[in-house]
Amino acid sequence: MANMYCKECGNQIADSDKFCANCGKLQSGEIVSNSTNPKSSNADYAKPSHSGDAPDFGFALLSFLVPLFGLIYWAIKRDEAPLRAGSCIRGAVWGFIISIPIIIITTLLAFLGS
Repeated sequence: MANMYCKECGNQIADSDKFCANCGKLQSGEIVSNSTNPKSSNADYAKPSHSGDAPDFGFALLSFLVPLFGLIYWAIKRDEAPLRAGSCIRGAVWGFIISIPIIIITTLLAFLGS
């Protein structure tokens, strides 16, 4: 019996499996049969892994308070950790949106007070 691998993710599956247990992809004749695991030998299976990546409230809050941090973190990590980077950019955008009226009001009050 040959080793069977999902063409989508490269996970080893049984000959009789209709779906991959790892990615859930339907296996309709699209199964790769090799004696080696295609994950390690075929570039088509080298998809980025985002393990440990999740939306993060702490990063979003920090980005809200310091929008420049969120913008820089998003620019650096958007491919490596897209969910966490998304939290940062959303926090940064809301931080900019909220800070603009506060800056305008503070400036007007300072100008009128002097």
